[in-house]
Formats: sequence, structure tokens, C-alpha cells
Amino acid sequence: MRPDLEKHLIGGGVLATLLALWEAAPAFNWVDPLFISSPTRVIQAARDLFRTGEIWPDIAASATEFLWGYLAAIAIGVPLGLVIGWYRRAQYIFGPFIDVMNAVPRITFLPLLVLWFGIGVWAKLAVVFLGAVIPIAIA
Repeated sequence: MRPDLEKHLIGGGVLATLLALWEAAPAFNWVDPLFISSPTRVIQAARDLFRTGEIWPDIAASATEFLWGYLAAIAIGVPLGLVIGWYRRAQYIFGPFIDVMNAVPRITFLPLLVLWFGIGVWAKLAVVFLGAVIPIAIA
């Protein structure tokens, strides 16, 4: 058997098996459906949300928060990266902070962001900003 075909067959088989187990778990009461739903219920709920249009305001709000957070990251990250790249002393000053921020998983900062910004719009903007500014500055 060709290696690429074998890879796709095994990967597809594992995915199909996991989806079948996920579907079966709430159906056979292996887990409480309150805690984990089945894929068909998730798809049905998504279809209902799109059909009624109830999801569009939420998508618009999330897209707006993402856009503003990413634009802020670009506005800070690009000039910071250019300054660090052009000036050796700027590299000496900012380089260690950039390296540490790049090495630490950004998810570890989520508790601090929640404490500082709460769970509102500013926290979401901060999460997007923090996730994007370091890679942008490095690039």
C-alpha cells in the first residue's frame, strides 16, 4: 500500500472511530449529556443558530474584538520589530523580554489578564493582542 494512502486511511479511521465514540458516549449514557454533547447535536444546534440568525451578532462581536486586538498587535509589533532589527541597543533592551514572552506559553498569562481586565471586551482584546504581538515583532 502506498504510504500516503495508508496515512490517510489510518488517520481517517482514527477520526471516524473517535467521532463514533463521541456520538455513542451520551447516547448510551456513558457520560451525562449535560456535560458532553454528541456531534450530531452540536451540528444541529449550529444549524439552528444560523437558520434563526441568532449567531450573527455574536460572530460580529467576536470578529470586531479579534480585528481590534490584531490591529493593535500590528501597530505595536511591526515598529517594535523594525526598531529591534535596526538598532543593536534596542535588541539589547527589548530582546530578553521578547525572548521570554516567546518562550512562555501565552495561555499562562490568562489568569493575570482576567484579574487585570475582567472577562469583558478588554480582556478579549488583550488575549488577541498578546497572542499576536510577539510573533509579529519577531517576524
